[in-house]
Amino acid sequence: MKIYQKIAFKLTAYFLAAVLAIFTFSLLITAYMFKTNLNSYLRQSPLNIAESVASELEKDLSSDATIGDISKKIKELSMEHGAEIIVYDQRGAPIVTSGIEKSTAEIPWCYGPMGMRNARTVTVPFYLNNRLAGFIGVVVNRETSIIGALARFQQSMFSSLLAIGILAVALSILAFYLVSKMIAKPIVEAAEVARRISDGDYNARVIKTENSEIGTLQETLNLLAEKLKKIEERRMELASDIAHEFKTPLSVLKANLEGIKDGLIQATPKHLDKLMEEIDRLSKLLEELKTIQMLDSMQLKPNLETVPLDGFIKDMVEIYRPLAESKGIDVQVDTDPVQVFADKNYLQRIFENIFINSVSYSKPGAKIVVRTSLKEKQGCFEIVDTGVGIKKEEIPFVFDRFYRAESSRSRRTGGSGLGLSIVKKLVESMNGKVEIESEFGKGTKVTVCLPAAFRV
Repeated sequence: MKIYQKIAFKLTAYFLAAVLAIFTFSLLITAYMFKTNLNSYLRQSPLNIAESVASELEKDLSSDATIGDISKKIKELSMEHGAEIIVYDQRGAPIVTSGIEKSTAEIPWCYGPMGMRNARTVTVPFYLNNRLAGFIGVVVNRETSIIGALARFQQSMFSSLLAIGILAVALSILAFYLVSKMIAKPIVEAAEVARRISDGDYNARVIKTENSEIGTLQETLNLLAEKLKKIEERRMELASDIAHEFKTPLSVLKANLEGIKDGLIQATPKHLDKLMEEIDRLSKLLEELKTIQMLDSMQLKPNLETVPLDGFIKDMVEIYRPLAESKGIDVQVDTDPVQVFADKNYLQRIFENIFINSVSYSKPGAKIVVRTSLKEKQGCFEIVDTGVGIKKEEIPFVFDRFYRAESSRSRRTGGSGLGLSIVKKLVESMNGKVEIESEFGKGTKVTVCLPAAFRV
């Protein structure tokens, strides 16, 4: 999996993108608010107010304006700008005020802003019809001085930054919530599918949406659902197969016993022997089921010891050779000296199941070759026959319980479909492995490998 497909990389990328977007947005808002507050600050300075009032008077008054006209306009502008305004004549004597006491209006005046404790005025000239009409003064104190305007500017900037901070936090929470929801969505969907699977809906699937670890989780969940579905199908088949395996011999026994009871069938020794064979078949099936159950629950544990595999296999071939030769099948042995850690009883049962299968599925004139060898620190034996073989599509299922390739012949030869399942369980319990290679119509090779002790 490439690094950019990993969820840690995506989370980091989403986080950085969100932080960068929020930072950029906050920076732009901060710049806008700073500019707005700075303009407001500049507009609130006494000099700017004085210039603005002078401009308003020049625009709205004529050269023959009376003192009353000027007083009315000054009071309007005073309310608009929130400042005390004084109109001086050409000699600097106050003629109109916006409401302050005369003693305050008569204080000295000068050009430019002032910031002393004692009140001063900021004055600018104003003209009517391009002739000097007088001076406009704005009273400068702690509220209208540059110091006061700066204090208000600082307060407004603090309020603006506080609002931006709150907005940034809110946007961060929203962004991370959306990112978390986006990342959590496939996990929530996977959890819902897992719940449906746990409720027995093995057809439930989750759609793969990405290639990160979440995608791996989705694939794994779908694979689990598929395996559970197959297990459930095999469980149902297993129950059906067990019922069928018991039903046939029990039906035969019941029919024959009823015939004997009714006098329709004579209880000859030969006939009773046939019934005993059916009973033996049931007993063997029960024994095999019990063996598998004990192996599954690990109640059976192998008694491992050093076994000369080549000598053991030669002995097994001599025991079972007559069975093959009775069907006209030639048996050959080719062994290399090798020793393995194994349980002799397990090993005998493994060989018996595989060898009898080879005999059962080989025709007269066929050949069976048994070999031993050392392969990568494992002692192996293989049984190769030139029998009917197994179809390619059936090979993955040959170790499944009750599975039969050509079930009718298997049943006829006495097989229950459990032999290879037991073989696999026994081999794995000894830390070994078993493999099957086959070509339909040409033959089959079964290889069993176990941990080697040492080579002699």
